[in-house]
Amino acid sequence: MPPGSAQIDAMTDLIAGTKGLDIGRALGDAFAVVGRRWTWMLAAILLVAWAPQVLVMFGYAPILTRLRVSANAPWVSIGFTSVVLLVALYMRATVTALALDQSASMSRALSAAATAIPALAPLWLVALAPNLTRVAVQQLTHASLVQQSVVVPVITWPLAIILTLTLGVFTAVAVSEQRGLPRTVARTAQLMSAGRWGFLGLYLIFQLVAALPAVGMTFVYRLMPMRGDIALVSELRSLSVELLTDAVQALWAVVAAMCYRQFRRQIDGPTAGEAADIFS
Repeated sequence: MPPGSAQIDAMTDLIAGTKGLDIGRALGDAFAVVGRRWTWMLAAILLVAWAPQVLVMFGYAPILTRLRVSANAPWVSIGFTSVVLLVALYMRATVTALALDQSASMSRALSAAATAIPALAPLWLVALAPNLTRVAVQQLTHASLVQQSVVVPVITWPLAIILTLTLGVFTAVAVSEQRGLPRTVARTAQLMSAGRWGFLGLYLIFQLVAALPAVGMTFVYRLMPMRGDIALVSELRSLSVELLTDAVQALWAVVAAMCYRQFRRQIDGPTAGEAADIFS
């Protein structure tokens, strides 16, 4: 049986001792996987992330009214952000499972993602850092929105870069290897040593891409004639931005999963199945 592209890649890495991230291969593999699994991944985006976010958005104001609390209360902002980040994390883990095991059904991918959540939860808490920083700056300094928009990135971006360099493929390791938190952290750090700087460059590119939906949707809605309920138009814009942002984050999850496969092959060598295919 002639080897497929994955086996050829494994053979190349094995013979040449390839080190570092091959960005072109990672992107090519990611788009190939999306092409094969796009229906399942779209279902994960819509059902696991976008639909819960829609429910949270539409239920936000009525819940606050019933509880008689202010939307500006710090704990309300943190709680709202926590829910949104948690469902987004679960979606990315599900998409990762679909990308790494291309024979997996949706139920199996959901189960693998749920099993990985205990290891991923600390990363989810770290993702709250920007919102916590914004609330802290607002409460302690009474800074303006413009000042907050400068201070918050200055504090949070160095943290994001450090985490990307050390734990960039953390989700893929947690989903694929099911090692628990301490061993997942150690394993991820080991794998990232194979190509952390190329991975950081790829991550920064995707962060720029992730900002495009908000800019694009704002531009589109400004061109549209503003008739009817302005609040409804604003909600539709928010939902559109969320859907596009979730799609970009899902694509990044696939790309990161393909980077994980490269790093694992370089650190561990080809798996038993790959080796059998290579030399058969």
